[in-house]
Amino acid sequence: MPVKVELYRNLRTGTWSMRERGLVVGHPSLVFLSDVTFVVRPGGREKVRREGRKNVHAFVKGNHVGTLPDLNWREAYYNPYTEETFVDRENQTPVLTARYAMLNDDMKVWYLQ
Repeated sequence: MPVKVELYRNLRTGTWSMRERGLVVGHPSLVFLSDVTFVVRPGGREKVRREGRKNVHAFVKGNHVGTLPDLNWREAYYNPYTEETFVDRENQTPVLTARYAMLNDDMKVWYLQ
């Protein structure tokens, strides 16, 4: 049965940090998720904007699954200074949920609707 996890960019290590039930359980270089939600906590985003210091307030949440085939992935990104949510790199539309996501060692987030 898939395990619900949250992944966020760890600025100290330059890797992804994976949380399960609130505890960091690893720093994977490649992760596939299903039933994905892209979370941005508004209070944390505002604190980053106000103080100019980053904090963990944005993450990708979903069921940790094995590999997925090489499909037509779309890139999503988040910048706390310019965006309210994760957005599609190509068309700049908000990305709030997805069927699947892939987070890779280039620190990029890819998704499929």
